[in-house]
Amino acid sequence: MFVDTAASKSRELFRILVSPVVRRYRQDDPRQYPWLEQNMANIVSVFRIIASILIVVGLVTANSTGYRYLWLFLAVINIATDGIDGEIARGLKTESNFGKAIDPLADKITFATLAIGLIPYFTTELGYTPTGFVVVVVCALLLEVRVLITGARVGYLAKKADIKPNGANSFGKVKFGLQCLAVMLGWGIPNVSVAIWISSILIFIGLYFSVMSRRGYLKQLSAIRAKLNLN
Repeated sequence: MFVDTAASKSRELFRILVSPVVRRYRQDDPRQYPWLEQNMANIVSVFRIIASILIVVGLVTANSTGYRYLWLFLAVINIATDGIDGEIARGLKTESNFGKAIDPLADKITFATLAIGLIPYFTTELGYTPTGFVVVVVCALLLEVRVLITGARVGYLAKKADIKPNGANSFGKVKFGLQCLAVMLGWGIPNVSVAIWISSILIFIGLYFSVMSRRGYLKQLSAIRAKLNLN
């Protein structure tokens, strides 16, 4: 219940944030949109991916705490755009298969870059590699790849069956929130030892939500396969 409520409130917030854009550009027939409006949501998703990479490079190479917090602030803004691309697409009625693929990919790249970037940062600060943190991050990334592949299979078969997939479930939204909180605290807490423990625990908890998110996709996959008589 809590998971569904949190996801619903999050989506409602993003819907409010993009409402000025939707009111300004929305047309009754999506085919009338110019190229920019037609691809506005996808542009946001691609921008998020590029920004994630640049931000992590800035965080890793920052030569002072002040610069690191500046890049961390930009990372928070980038993470905060999660959900904007999807609500723009729904509001303007410009949802596409490419958009449904690039949106979750942007989330996963955002987490992956920020988490992987913490490894050399922690290693430099501690003088040794925090093995436990590395193991948790690797497990999380492997699960994310499985979720991404399963979601892609759902999208492919849904298109073949001519039905609209449900997309990411509430567990996936909460998981991404935990992951983002973990990496933000990892980069932001001055005491590196404390940062490692808190980040590791939050990412570890997120593993459960990753499993549940993939289970949701598997249920969708099973239902679509049944409709296509593929079981």
